[in-house]
Amino acid sequence: MRKFIWTGFLLSVLAASAAHAQSKPTPEQLSRFFDRTVPALMEQHHVVGVVVGVTDGSDTLFSSGYGNANLDKDTPVDPNMTLFRAGSISKLFTWTAIMQLEEQGKLDLKDPVEKYLDFELPDTFEEPVRIIDLMNHTPGFEDRLIGLFTLDEEMKQTLEQSVKRNIPRRVRPPGTEVSYSNYGTMLAGYIVERISGMSYEEYVKSRILDPLGMTRSTFLQPPPPQLAEHMATGYSYRAGEFIPEKFEIVNGAPAGALSTTAEDMLRFYRAYLNDGRLGDARILQGDTVRRMRQPTFRHDSRARGTAHGFFEAGYGELRGYGHGGDTMFFHSDSAYLPNEDLAYFVSTNTATGMLLVLELIEKLAQEFFPAATGRELAAQAGLDPDLREYTGFFSMNRRAESDPTQIMGGVTLINPKIVENGDGLWIASMLEPEGSLYVPVARDIFQQAEGQMRIVFLRDDRGRVQSLYADEIPAFLFSRPPWIEHPIVSLIVVSLGLLFLLTGLIAPPAGLLTFFARLRSKATAAGKQVRLLALWSARSYLTLIVIQIIVVAGLGNFVFVPVGPVHAIPLYLAAAAAVVILISAVLVWKHKLFRLIGRLHYSTFALFQALLIAWLAYWGFFFV
Repeated sequence: MRKFIWTGFLLSVLAASAAHAQSKPTPEQLSRFFDRTVPALMEQHHVVGVVVGVTDGSDTLFSSGYGNANLDKDTPVDPNMTLFRAGSISKLFTWTAIMQLEEQGKLDLKDPVEKYLDFELPDTFEEPVRIIDLMNHTPGFEDRLIGLFTLDEEMKQTLEQSVKRNIPRRVRPPGTEVSYSNYGTMLAGYIVERISGMSYEEYVKSRILDPLGMTRSTFLQPPPPQLAEHMATGYSYRAGEFIPEKFEIVNGAPAGALSTTAEDMLRFYRAYLNDGRLGDARILQGDTVRRMRQPTFRHDSRARGTAHGFFEAGYGELRGYGHGGDTMFFHSDSAYLPNEDLAYFVSTNTATGMLLVLELIEKLAQEFFPAATGRELAAQAGLDPDLREYTGFFSMNRRAESDPTQIMGGVTLINPKIVENGDGLWIASMLEPEGSLYVPVARDIFQQAEGQMRIVFLRDDRGRVQSLYADEIPAFLFSRPPWIEHPIVSLIVVSLGLLFLLTGLIAPPAGLLTFFARLRSKATAAGKQVRLLALWSARSYLTLIVIQIIVVAGLGNFVFVPVGPVHAIPLYLAAAAAVVILISAVLVWKHKLFRLIGRLHYSTFALFQALLIAWLAYWGFFFV
C-alpha cells in the first residue's frame, strides 16, 4: 500500500486540544460539520464517494455516506451497507490476531520469527527478526511494491506463496530503524496461519469479525457475492473524467486486503474503547488491550512511535492509537482515543482522495478541538537554534533495494529551507505537498507555525542532524542520502546521459545521419574493423535502449504488473554494448578514426552512457 498515514495527525490534534474541549462533539454538531465540509472537499479534490463515522464506547455518534459507490448505477454511499477497501487498516486485525495467540501462550513477541516459519530468511545480520520487530516496522527489510497488487484474479497468490516468493533483502539490523514494511505484516499473518492451522482469512473471520458482529467485512478477494454487490467501485480521475477501475487484489492479505463498512469499523473500535469487549463478545483481555497502548518503539522518547502495531499519538498524558490505509484507488484513516472515549473511520473511493482525508481531519480539528499553534508554543519555548543544521535533502528509507521501484525512495525527498526572515523552516512533505512554515518548539522538534503537525529531527553519534520524520507518521524515516544518491548527482547523470543518447542517435559518427554516404567518415584499412566495432556497438546500444523504452511503456502501471529480470533483457544487452563502446572509444583515438569532433562526440557519448547504465544499475533497474 502506498502508505501515507493520516492517523497520527488527527490524533495529535485531538489529544493536544482535548484539555481545552468542554465535551466531545454531539451527533448534531458532527452532522452539521460533515454535511457542510465533505461535499465541498469532494468537489475540490474530484472524489466520487466518501464515508465517515464517529463513535464512542457505547454507540455510533454519527455516520454518513456522501456521493456515489458506483456512478454508472447511481448507487449512493451507505455507511451501513457500502464496503470500502481499508488498505493498511487491515494490519490492525493482524496485530489483534497476534496478541490473541500471545494471550494463549502460543507465541512470545520476543521470539525470532523463524521459530514459527517453514522457510528461512536471509542471514544478513546476526540479530534475528523478532515478532515485535514486525509490529514496530523495524525488521530491517527492504519494501517491495512490485507484485503487491494485481488486477488479474489469476495472478492472485496465497499468503504462503506471497511470503515465500517475495522474500525481501534485509538491509539494516532489526530493531534499529523504522521503515514501513508490508512484508513484515504478511509474515505475521503467516505465523497466525502456522500456529492456528487455519487460513488467515478464516482465522480473522472466526476470531475477530464474527464475534464483533462485523458481518459486512471480509478479507476474501474479491468479496463473496452477498458482499460484492455492495462493494464500492474504485475510481481514478484523468482528463476531467472519473474512470472506474477493477477490484484491487492485495497479494498478502494481512497487509491490506480488508473490505469493510464504516459501521463495522466503528464496532471494531468500540471493542478497543471497551478494553477488548463488545457486548457479550471479547476479542482480547482488558490487560492485553491496556498493554497494547504502551509504546514499543520510538526514535525519540518525546515523540510518537508504534504501540504493538498501532501508530501512537499523544500530548501530555493523553494517548491515541490507530492506523491509516491506502490502496491505489481507496484512501482511509481510523483511530481511537481511549481517554476521550472517541473513535472514527473515514474512507474514499477515488485515487485523488488522499488530500481530502488530510484536509477533512484538519478541518475537523479546527472545528471542535482548537489547540495551541506552533507559533504560540515556539514563543513559550524561546529557542534560537542554528537552522542551517536542519537544511538540505533527506530521502525516504522505505524503498526496494533490488528492483526499479528503488528510485521511489530516492525521489521522495524532504528539503527543509530557511525562510527569508529566519523565523523557521519551510518544509513540504507528503502530508503537506505545498509546504508551510515550521518553527522550533523543542530541541530538534519543529511544529507548523499555524497548525499542529510536527517534524522531528534525529542526530547521529557525532551529534549531526542525520534524519527526520513527520511525528504524525513515525514509520516513514528520511535520512541524508549518500553523495551518489544526491538529487543533483542524479540530475547531472540522467540529463547528460539522455542528451548524448539523443545526439548519439542522430549525429555522426554513429547516428542516423551517417546513413547518408557523404556524412560517413573514411577509415584506413587497419582501422576498418575498429570503425565497424565502434559504429555497430553504438547502434546496437541505441537500438536496445529504444526497445527497452518500448517494453517499459507497454507494461503499464508497475504496481499491478509482475515485472522482473526478463523485462530488462534489452537493458542487460545494452550494458554489454556500453562496455564495447567504452573499449571502442579508446581504439578510435588510437587509430585516429573519424574527425576530431567525431572522436570527441563518440568518447563523450561512451562516457555518459556508461554513467547512465551505472546509475540505472545502482537504482535497481537490473533487478540485482
